[in-house]
Amino acid sequence: MDEIGKYLEQDSKNFKTSLERQYELLMEKQQHIQRVVASVERVKAIVKDNDTMDPALIMLLIHSIQHEEAQKQWFSDRVPDEVVQSVFMSESSVEERIRVEREFTLEINDLMVMYKQGLPPEHPLVQEHAFTLFMMIERMLGQELWNSETGKVLEEMDPQLFPNLEQDFKNYLIEAFGHMLIRQWGEIEKEKEKE
Repeated sequence: MDEIGKYLEQDSKNFKTSLERQYELLMEKQQHIQRVVASVERVKAIVKDNDTMDPALIMLLIHSIQHEEAQKQWFSDRVPDEVVQSVFMSESSVEERIRVEREFTLEINDLMVMYKQGLPPEHPLVQEHAFTLFMMIERMLGQELWNSETGKVLEEMDPQLFPNLEQDFKNYLIEAFGHMLIRQWGEIEKEKEKE
């Protein structure tokens, strides 16, 4: 084979290799775009018909959905599989999952609005929504939250899992839950005294 033939053959191999690599990169980009579109569609379904959704919460939802596998892995490393299955609603239909995510998101949004309006964590309206959110979390976990190993794990939750939620708002939620638990505990004690 002469020099020109060798050059053309080598050039052709380089072109084919380059073409294959370009194809692989395009396929990766297509898969990424499909995941992003699916995330946005899911968020749209969750916030549907709600014009008062806080933009930070929408960004948190998008981030959470896009990093769901990492979140699932984080939980899997720390809590029993049945808790992971329950939290991520693995056995639920897409419609049921979106319904629950929507209710959960609306409760957090309502609490975020109250936080931004300056309502104190012990305010009755905040307490009502904190109780509802707390009960949703317990249903999602399939167990009592604060009297379990899972509750302890959640206290240590990696902030990288939910980076878009302001620390002041997280503290507000913790304080609201604290007031709610104290009130609940007080009511239980009063019932015991009546017996």
